[in-house]
Amino acid sequence: MGDESELSREELQGLLEIAGELAIQSDQDLLVQTILQRACGATGSPDGSVLLYDPVHQGLYFAAAFGAKGPELMQKWGEPSSQRVPMESNAGRAFTTRQSTLRALPALTRNTTKAWTSKLETGRNP
Repeated sequence: MGDESELSREELQGLLEIAGELAIQSDQDLLVQTILQRACGATGSPDGSVLLYDPVHQGLYFAAAFGAKGPELMQKWGEPSSQRVPMESNAGRAFTTRQSTLRALPALTRNTTKAWTSKLETGRNP
């Protein structure tokens, strides 16, 4: 059991519970929401989203969004909205290339945080 790729008994039990829930779900919207909430819970993420492609409007829309901004994202970019996430966006590029576009964020220090706060407040570089 020293192999890091092996799942623990608790992890396997959790996956079986999820599979059972998903197997009986017939409402597609509720199914996507359930998958998203379980994925966020399993990864410890406070936020998450599922975007789907809309061939009519040639863009992505939020099929589900979980977290603090979830309702806002669904209202602005959800399926009923006329707005779509452009294919030129990071999400669009990830969709078309099938590769994530993760980038490392610079380390924040007290000085860089102060500089960014100043720039946001005044619109000028400090």
